[in-house]
Amino acid sequence: MHFTSTITLALVSLTLAAPALVARTPPNIPSTAEAKSALASITVAAQGSQDGYSRDLFPQWITISGACNTRETVLKRDGTGVVTDSACASITGTWLSPYDGDTWTAASDIDIDHMVPLSNAWKSGAASWTTPQRQGFANDLTNPQLLAVTDNVNQAKGDKGPEQWKPPLTSYHCTYAKMWVKVKSVYDLTITTAEKAALTTMLGTCPDADLWGRSSVENKSFVTALGMPAVDSGRLWSYYRISCFTEGGFPRKRDWLAKDNFTSCSSSDENTNSDPSIADNDCCTSPEQFVRLINCNICPLFESGSAGNFLDAAVGQSGIPDLPSLLKRIATEANGS
Repeated sequence: MHFTSTITLALVSLTLAAPALVARTPPNIPSTAEAKSALASITVAAQGSQDGYSRDLFPQWITISGACNTRETVLKRDGTGVVTDSACASITGTWLSPYDGDTWTAASDIDIDHMVPLSNAWKSGAASWTTPQRQGFANDLTNPQLLAVTDNVNQAKGDKGPEQWKPPLTSYHCTYAKMWVKVKSVYDLTITTAEKAALTTMLGTCPDADLWGRSSVENKSFVTALGMPAVDSGRLWSYYRISCFTEGGFPRKRDWLAKDNFTSCSSSDENTNSDPSIADNDCCTSPEQFVRLINCNICPLFESGSAGNFLDAAVGQSGIPDLPSLLKRIATEANGS
């Protein structure tokens, strides 16, 4: 009898155990390489007018199945242990907001975010759509256009593009950019110059590719071919991490963007600044300081030899017009800007 009771209690315990909370992701998020390729093909244009815009022109939360509308469908998809009533309203469940990492147990604390806001879409091409097209966009469950997030975070985003707003959780910037690019590409919506620059930087945070979409194996081969003395050439961005400082250098805000140490430079290099605007031992706290540092010729590695060849090759292959622009881009990304 005791044995039977023990088994029964164990089964009840297993039945009542809460399901593991996991971060849900919308469908059809592209790879980094796919996102980079798609971004390159999206038309860049000035943002259109807001005139005539109304959310009512984008009918949303339509019926998807039975009593469930779009919002309720996304809540069930993105939540863990979601239980609904006969009207498909979520009465219990747990939601992990990918934008800020916060967890919620009440559906009222969750907004369904349109990855590309309706207003943004209107100003980048949707103004010319038919109502059925706009309805499809506002209720798209096939592409990464809808996701459950913390309500006040979504409200802070509003209708801003990535050049004006990014998720508080920086580790989500990569995924966010890939989803934004996917939606803009699928719907043939335009992007602004600033928007493209922001997306490019955000895609640069992705751990599976670098500025040119190379894999770690390709990076290692590239570094080897140039004769770069990178200490960790097998890691992503290795040939792109430039620092002549054995101490200090780039702030390590991302461990995969940690500086490389080159043997031809010594720690004394960072203590010989000829530019008074750059404090000793504080050479690279901003992109501007980094560019000034290079312009002052502090480190001879940047002027000749393998690093010089590397920089020339990097400028040519990146599509960035000149060396100062490339260096500023590197420093900007290294500083997490």
